[in-house]
Amino acid sequence: MSIDAFPELYARPLFAFGTLQDADVFAIISGGLSINSVVREDAWMADHSVRSVLGGLYPILQRDSGARAPGTLLFDLPAAVIDRLVQFEHPEFVLVAVEIATAKRVFPGACFWPSDVPPASEELWSLDRWRIEKKAEWIQQALRWSNECS
Repeated sequence: MSIDAFPELYARPLFAFGTLQDADVFAIISGGLSINSVVREDAWMADHSVRSVLGGLYPILQRDSGARAPGTLLFDLPAAVIDRLVQFEHPEFVLVAVEIATAKRVFPGACFWPSDVPPASEELWSLDRWRIEKKAEWIQQALRWSNECS
């Protein structure tokens, strides 16, 4: 996937519902961009929840009638950053068009959706819990990936 093939997805704000909301993770995967330099807004996806992948280091979105999957809407990411995110997420996740709500309005957005839906926990995923339980292992794997891409 590249901006040439999917310009409409690259132009949409990106909905981060999992590990990409963490500043360290975002910096590694984006190639050094600070999440603090990105215009962002608290957001949610209606009728979805965020669940841990069983045995995994990351969450997925699941359809869940009446629920709200919390996350962060990231605006105006450079195409090179989206390319890196796509490369990192592939093949487990693909970039798809979604509608994302904020306190102000509903946006046409994009997010990473699982190619094959893995088994997920019944418990809701938490960024704070992930930071305590799985972040260190996730960072090691992400750094290996980043070094291979450089």
